[in-house]
Amino acid sequence: MQRPNIRQQIAEDFEVLEQIAGFLDSHTAFGRRHRFLVILQEFRLTIQQELNYEREAHNLIALGKNLKDFKLIQVPQPVPDYCTRSVLTMDEVQGQKITALGPLALRDLKGAPLAEELFKAYLQQVLVDGLFHADPHPGNVFVTNEGRIALIDLGMVGHTAPAMQENLLKILLSISEGNGETAAEIAIQMSEKLDEFAAPEFRRRIAQLVALRRDQGLEELNVGRSLLEVSCIAQENGLIVPSELVLIGKTMLQLDQIGRILDSEFDTNASIRRNVAALMARQMRKDITQGSVFGALLEMKDSRWDCLPGSTGSWTRSPTPRWRSR
Repeated sequence: MQRPNIRQQIAEDFEVLEQIAGFLDSHTAFGRRHRFLVILQEFRLTIQQELNYEREAHNLIALGKNLKDFKLIQVPQPVPDYCTRSVLTMDEVQGQKITALGPLALRDLKGAPLAEELFKAYLQQVLVDGLFHADPHPGNVFVTNEGRIALIDLGMVGHTAPAMQENLLKILLSISEGNGETAAEIAIQMSEKLDEFAAPEFRRRIAQLVALRRDQGLEELNVGRSLLEVSCIAQENGLIVPSELVLIGKTMLQLDQIGRILDSEFDTNASIRRNVAALMARQMRKDITQGSVFGALLEMKDSRWDCLPGSTGSWTRSPTPRWRSR
């Protein structure tokens, strides 16, 4: 239930923040590079959506349908007759927050299958469905009495268009395989270049970042943290990455924390590599059933990426157009 007058209070806060952001953008090089007004407008839109409980009810329904085949994942559904813009009523989840589980409960829990199912579900949300739960911090993840994962709080969701899905797929794979050169090139392709964009320095620093993580061991590489670091390095070198990339980085960072709570030995990068090929095949079938075969052929002619991980852990370009999973 929404607190009284919360919308007015938030609107007044944003008026003050807008004045500060506008001053920084106009009078500092740091502000012109980071574009605080643009960031603030995106944040304002997100908060406004979170204040609309009817929208959140719609998100619950959509995510529940998309994840219906994941037997270990539960998305509580809204009760329409008891939902308004300021009141949200949904199915009761009988269980505990994942952070409330003690060592004994975690030991008895079959955590490895839950962590794998959770990561697979999120990869599908981001790379296939185009709608994903964008705030999976441990307080929003429950373990039910039946030993399933329940996702709550769908006020913040992310959206990914098909072109963005393909770019995110490539950069996720390149980072999870420790391929910094490819990660840098894809980041450049999907981002806006400012006049002061320093391409050589950006490529050097991304390759250095991913190589450092790779040398520490791929099983220790946190894809979410690496995506956020890519975003920071991009801004420092005059490259504006899409907001979706930052949101995915935050989401993956939170997921990594949950995965390690469920299973201390869970390897997020291995999970990405295990599941992404099947998801690419599913996405290709989805494209075909939507009648976009001609568009897919044109895209393959332009892109021709062999996205499946090879034995060397790198990607190659095909000499001629051919069918691929994506």
